[in-house]
Amino acid sequence: MGLIERDEIDIVAQGPKGEVVLVIRDTGVGYDERYRLRLLKQKIRTCLKYVYDEKFPLKHPGKTVSDVRILVSCNTPPTQEMDELGGVSKLGAKERIPVDYEYLPPA
Repeated sequence: MGLIERDEIDIVAQGPKGEVVLVIRDTGVGYDERYRLRLLKQKIRTCLKYVYDEKFPLKHPGKTVSDVRILVSCNTPPTQEMDELGGVSKLGAKERIPVDYEYLPPA
């Protein structure tokens, strides 16, 4: 998977504190910075749709938006523009979902 598969979440996991972690894989390879950012934003929109979908409580009983974070796992460092995203929310929503980055350079 990765940024190109914009309509899919790469991994849905449980974090160490019981939170729902939506993982986005970003190889960063072969994209200019603007295109990479655009793909990431589209992928984040997919995550928001998942969280605000009526089926979310059925898939994650007892969890709310405040129990969710997005983790972008990068093979190349995130750009400044990516890093500035910080958190996202649905239009009109009070709670923001944090967007964190994990830099894992290729071995």
